[in-house]
Amino acid sequence: FIPIRNTLLVLALISFTAIPYIVLLPVFAREILGGGPQTLGFLMASSGVGALIGSLRFALRKSPAGLGKAMAFSVSFFGLSVSSFAFSRILALSMILMGFVGFSLVSSLVSCNTYIQSLVDDDKRSRVMSLYIVSVMGIYPIGSLFTGWIASIIGAPLTFLGCGALCFLAGVVLWRKTPQMEEIAHGVLRKKGHRF
Repeated sequence: FIPIRNTLLVLALISFTAIPYIVLLPVFAREILGGGPQTLGFLMASSGVGALIGSLRFALRKSPAGLGKAMAFSVSFFGLSVSSFAFSRILALSMILMGFVGFSLVSSLVSCNTYIQSLVDDDKRSRVMSLYIVSVMGIYPIGSLFTGWIASIIGAPLTFLGCGALCFLAGVVLWRKTPQMEEIAHGVLRKKGHRF
């Protein structure tokens, strides 16, 4: 099933490359921004505020229609936010960018989850959701090891930049596939009683 397959692949990619940004934040707080635990706390809090806003945004949606486009935009924006954060050397700007990172990450995860949940048949839901969990939680620890290893070689900023760029490209590819995915998804949603 093309929409679900594409969604899971994108989730696996961002879980492997960009979600492990959390592991590298202490490096940014200390070495790039010249701060300490308080600086790290500001960055994490900014990400949390952005995540809360992203959650509320999708909680207010009344229909799964158009989730494909929202998902592609969120993934692209997430990659762009992570890449932009790599260039910041000012705490205030870094906090703003980290807010965008939190917003777009949660938007990506929630839109992907809702998209899959809306399309999958009830008798296959547990199997598909297990793949969703593996794509996010199962790959994230491996991605953390990978990004930490890469950062030890080329540094945290370049690692952020590269991982963000990969996510941005994944979002662009997803955006190009959205018309095909939406055509299939709308047919399934109509059979389930959704109106557009």
